[in-house]
Amino acid sequence: MATPLRKDIALAYDAGRKQVDEKSVWDARLPDPWASMTTPFSQKYTDEPVSFELPGRLPLPDALLEQFSHLECKCFMGLFPEIQRAWITIDNRLFLWNFGGSGGDFTTYDGVDQVIISVGLVVPRPDVFLDEIKYLLVLATPVEVIILGISFVGDEITIVPTQMSVPSDNVNMLKIVGTAKGRIFMCGRDGCLYELVYQADDGWFSSKVRKLNHSQGRMTQFLIPSFLKFSAGDPILDVVVDDARNILYTLSEKSHIQVFDLGADGLSITHVTTNNDIARMVTEIHPRGNWTDQTLRIVTIAPLAPSESSVAHLVGIT
Repeated sequence: MATPLRKDIALAYDAGRKQVDEKSVWDARLPDPWASMTTPFSQKYTDEPVSFELPGRLPLPDALLEQFSHLECKCFMGLFPEIQRAWITIDNRLFLWNFGGSGGDFTTYDGVDQVIISVGLVVPRPDVFLDEIKYLLVLATPVEVIILGISFVGDEITIVPTQMSVPSDNVNMLKIVGTAKGRIFMCGRDGCLYELVYQADDGWFSSKVRKLNHSQGRMTQFLIPSFLKFSAGDPILDVVVDDARNILYTLSEKSHIQVFDLGADGLSITHVTTNNDIARMVTEIHPRGNWTDQTLRIVTIAPLAPSESSVAHLVGIT
């Protein structure tokens, strides 16, 4: 007999699948996203065969579903397609579910005391870890950011502690992403972009792992205590990396988009511009929309590969 939680998950899955199926045909017809944004178009979706099919369902393992009964504070989840795992956090525990395997295989990590608020999967920098470490897991809690290693034996995952962590300085990191060169970026609820810098050993003037704030001057970071650094009032909700062009973008709660150039080699960072007038730009393209800062809210952003568009570099989703 199906449990109430399993029924709720199935209903939510069906509702989401239906919406994706209804919208996918229109999206698939677009030869270049930029063309659809600069020419008139109909917002109606036609009744054509869907391009997404449901080959089957992958229910969460019963042993993993049972863990939700122990939830006390927060739960987050997402996908790591690079390692064919879904990740789920229940308070201070992390679960990596192998959704491509037998269906019941999952790995647990419970080595932190605080609630996990975000998780990122990144490739490691060269010559820092052993060759067996293929990826890094970065966990953010309200008090610290922790780096873990991931190694594989066949299809089995082993989570390896690295003894690398850094205080969060009372800033919740809402999302963590990595670049192809092994750099780690985090967006903070205080409205700042952070980078987690790590190396094999402590240096003369630098520790093994440290956190850099790319939204404030270096003197401000070192001279002002963390408890005196007040929130900017516009948290950064999303951060994405365009590895093809070495560009990093951030999205704030007020739909402001920042652009950072990571340099030709992907190893530097320079703030290029901040666009805080998205509504006006959209209105210029589609005057009938009558967009304002209150009615136009971007919830996530995604870079476009050069093969996807010859003009557009970034897509914002409302």
